[in-house]
Amino acid sequence: MQNIIARAIAAVIVLVPLLASAQSFVFSIKPNQSLQTAHAGLQIGSVQPYIGLDHLALSVESSSSASVYFFDPATRVQEKMYDSRSSTEISAGLLIPHIGVKVDFRKSRLIPYGFVELFKSFSSFDLKSKETENDYGIFGEYMDPADESDTDEDLNEFIKDILGFWGVNFGFGVEYPLSDHFSIGGEYGLRWMNALAKYDDSEEYEDSYFSVAKMRYELESELKGKFRLSYAAVSLNFKF
Repeated sequence: MQNIIARAIAAVIVLVPLLASAQSFVFSIKPNQSLQTAHAGLQIGSVQPYIGLDHLALSVESSSSASVYFFDPATRVQEKMYDSRSSTEISAGLLIPHIGVKVDFRKSRLIPYGFVELFKSFSSFDLKSKETENDYGIFGEYMDPADESDTDEDLNEFIKDILGFWGVNFGFGVEYPLSDHFSIGGEYGLRWMNALAKYDDSEEYEDSYFSVAKMRYELESELKGKFRLSYAAVSLNFKF
């Protein structure tokens, strides 16, 4: 509780001078972007600190069924021997906040600027599968339906870590004011993205072939991903 209060006080100490010295509030959107699509900030002289938030959600469901029939040519009767049904559900979500700073190089009819920003993805991922089998016992006794559900928590966590990427954007652009409250701009930048994920699995089992009571299987995997992308964007900027 004391840490939360201390952080709140520190935030107020930082924000109050910024708000007091701000010349205007700025809201910018980039309609042709999939990341860093909008942000809000404060214009303090030639410097504009800003923050933004992006969100992505995905949900997929699939299902399938299969049946096997027995046909007796003598009686010309067809009976179902076996059937199965399976389903898979996948859900994923990304919440990507970003924070940055934009610096105007000079005030004129055309305003050149540079910028740099950091972003981090907070992700969720869930994969579930279920299968039901029915054996109708044409040549023997009927067997009760067998249901099998599978959720690999380690795999879910591994994919979640991959989606939890972080990165940095930096570049330059030019802004053209059409009025005191609206301007359009164009910018060119470079986006660096990084991801790190680890997968650990272990299992103990008995194997009579080697005449031992128990054996242990262990698996460790690590994935490192780096992604570099240059991009160009158009910005619409509103000042209040």
